[in-house]
Amino acid sequence: MIRRPPRSTQSRSSAASDVYKRQVDENGVIAHHFGFFKESYQTRVRKLSMEKAVSPLQSAAETWFERPVGLPRRYDTRKVNASSLPPGSEARVTRVYSFGRRIEGTFTSDDDTALGNAIHAFYVADDHDLPHEDRLGMATDILAAHNADRMMNPEDLVASADRLMEFIKNEWPGAVVWKELPIRLRRQGREVAGVADLVVEREDEFHLMDHKSFPGGMEQCRKRALEYETQVAAYAEALEKATGKRCAGTAIHFPIAGVIVWIG
Repeated sequence: MIRRPPRSTQSRSSAASDVYKRQVDENGVIAHHFGFFKESYQTRVRKLSMEKAVSPLQSAAETWFERPVGLPRRYDTRKVNASSLPPGSEARVTRVYSFGRRIEGTFTSDDDTALGNAIHAFYVADDHDLPHEDRLGMATDILAAHNADRMMNPEDLVASADRLMEFIKNEWPGAVVWKELPIRLRRQGREVAGVADLVVEREDEFHLMDHKSFPGGMEQCRKRALEYETQVAAYAEALEKATGKRCAGTAIHFPIAGVIVWIG
């Protein structure tokens, strides 16, 4: 479930209807109406289950006609995904925070997409007001649904979310935490789009954080974070224009390494 938490990170008990309206159609498309931007967007979701997931290739083969031989793909060059923006040359690390504990697991690559999607999905759906058993069950189902249950222990995933939220409470008391905010920015005749993983909103400023599943060590994370500077900078620029508030910091959160790296 995607939602905006209540006005304090100390309490998340306010009804979701006070924050946004959500409509689900028969095809599993959720229409979200956020007050933060006074706009709407849609996202497609699927139910979590322990049943074997249908292969994307199989699903595509059953749904779409084959592309005629020789017909080139057409892309709108005016639209750019923020995550595909090239790294900046002047980015630097401004701060590093270590949780003092990394997650051990079986990682198949430096940046496993399935595991990264599972981590993002749990962080979005997680509610710290739920009993631990319910949160653990949700983490278990999400990892299994993404075929990542052999890579990470669900207990570790829940614990990483606890560490992150505890850090936010201590660093920015009383702030509003937004998850998965859709971003669109017009820049130099192009539209840059993406989703901000986590935004911490205060009275006159906000802090922006993006989650990455890279499993490297401290020094490796410092270097890897610089590669995402243009992505989070685009999110920050869009949010500054939309809210009129100042971005006070952009950071990359590496839950596996247990590290947050601020860049600017």
